[in-house]
Formats: sequence, structure tokens, C-alpha cells
Amino acid sequence: MCYFRIMTLAKDINNSLDTMLFLEDEIKRVEELTAEQVADIQYECDTDDAQALLIQGLKIVRDECKKKLNKITNNGLNVKEIFTNNYYVTDLNQQEVDEYAMREWISHQMLKKAKENLQSK
Repeated sequence: MCYFRIMTLAKDINNSLDTMLFLEDEIKRVEELTAEQVADIQYECDTDDAQALLIQGLKIVRDECKKKLNKITNNGLNVKEIFTNNYYVTDLNQQEVDEYAMREWISHQMLKKAKENLQSK
């Protein structure tokens, strides 16, 4: 396997893991919202169960990320020796861009799933 493909695979795996960690943090944050914050979300979403819907949406996106990660790694079988490159350096500027893009992607996925759920009802 060529070096470029290994580093691309490593980056894909890292991005998926970062996304899943971010989603786990978001799920915890939403679960710990105060009653006032929940009321604000319910008002904005015009529904009484906005917190539960938001958590459900986050979990759906998280599960899709897990499926993507399992597909990328062949259920973990394709990851031998990928992260042993001594010369790999994290680009902090790229990491900030990736985090912004991840938030945008997650927002888009949640809106897409919410629309699908509304259309199916």
C-alpha cells in the first residue's frame, strides 16, 4: 500500500473518531441542559420534545459515523501499522478547519434526518 493511501486512511479514521467524540460530547451537553435552556429549544423548534429529538438526531449521526468508520477500517481489520509513522505531525490550523467543517456537516446531517423523520410521519 502506498504511503499517500496510508496517510489518507489514517486521516479518514482520525476524522471519524474526532466526529464521534464530538457527537458524544454534544449528546452529554444536550442531556445536561437546564430547564430554561430546554424551554428555549422547544420554543425555537416549536415542539415539546425538542431535547429528545435533538439527542435522537445526534445519536443517529453518531451511529452513521460508526458505520462509516467500520466500513473504512473493515471492522478494524485494516488498521495495522497505520498510526506508527514517526514523521506524522498534526497540523493545528487544519485541525481548526476540520472542526468547523465537522460542525457544519453534523448540522446538515441532523437537519436532513429531521426532515426525513417529518416526511415519514
